[in-house]
Amino acid sequence: MGSAYAGTEIQLFADQCSLSFCGLEEYNLSFNNLTVFPTTPFNVETLQKFYIQGNGISNFTVNASIFERITKLVNFKASLASDAVECNTGDWKSAHGANFCVFDSSSPSGTYRSRQVAIKKIRLNSDAEAAQIEHFIREIKIMATLRHPRIVEFIGVAWDEVVDLSAVTELMECGDLITVLHHCREGRYRLTWGDHKATIALHIAEALVYLHSLSPVVIHRDLKSKNVLLNTEMEAKLSDFGISCERRTAEAPMAAGMGTSFWIAPEVLRGDDYDEKADMYSFGVVLSELDTDDFPYTNTTNQPGGVLQEGEILQLVANGEMRPTFTPECPSSILQLAHWCLQWKPENRPSAAEVVQLFKG
Repeated sequence: MGSAYAGTEIQLFADQCSLSFCGLEEYNLSFNNLTVFPTTPFNVETLQKFYIQGNGISNFTVNASIFERITKLVNFKASLASDAVECNTGDWKSAHGANFCVFDSSSPSGTYRSRQVAIKKIRLNSDAEAAQIEHFIREIKIMATLRHPRIVEFIGVAWDEVVDLSAVTELMECGDLITVLHHCREGRYRLTWGDHKATIALHIAEALVYLHSLSPVVIHRDLKSKNVLLNTEMEAKLSDFGISCERRTAEAPMAAGMGTSFWIAPEVLRGDDYDEKADMYSFGVVLSELDTDDFPYTNTTNQPGGVLQEGEILQLVANGEMRPTFTPECPSSILQLAHWCLQWKPENRPSAAEVVQLFKG
């Protein structure tokens, strides 16, 4: 029977089980000062026994597929998680005498080399099938060139025929940022700037530093909360590069229909030339989503009290007369950063590197 014991100097196999671990049946991570429930060992299909006693793990948060693997273990031993922990992104379920916060991934998933992966397909519209396929292939080509801890990892492609093309990426178990924010808002626990929000914002900025440091510069062009994905450790990564472009072609027009209009920078809405500072404006809008736990401009009203229509809001944004709102409780440092990012003139906005430097102090 294969087994492994990890002492204080542990290193989990991150991508897939190596040849030396492929027959592993028992894994012992006891007394390793872990603070987050380790899910990587469950990539090994032969695992039968798992031990994590004596660690500082405050909650057992896993996705549905990992929980299913846990229920099938012959033996599982752990120091029980705190009863005070909330489960806002899933449902409580029990296995082996322990309570797990189990959530379903919003992404279609599968398995590749014993690893849970996400599978992205396109919904073909017969009237624009060729254009959709070409667009998806372009996104795949961009994803294949990107390698960074804050970018959702591209693993490969699969197809039976070109109209059945799939992109295979790492699985971000918690799904997209806005869904998590809404879920927490509707529950008893809301994320705060003091726990997760500042870290999520930092991770997004780190992803932008990487994209903007490439040669030629890559502009995401569709940065919004739906395209920020979270894993079980609440680490944020950027996804969806369907309308990204290199800086040298950034003057190509991007209408409000490309991407989502409320996140688009004023210069883009006006049809002017733009560069990576357009992403920084979108980052400022995402900061407002993090602060309000909601989409930007939700229930924005005009003077008579009626709700402003999208076109009216976009016209005001393009003219520099409107910005997304923030809560009265928003930390002043975050509010100042957001206002910097939301400057009407691109040259007055910070770079992604400057934002990262601010977060890291």
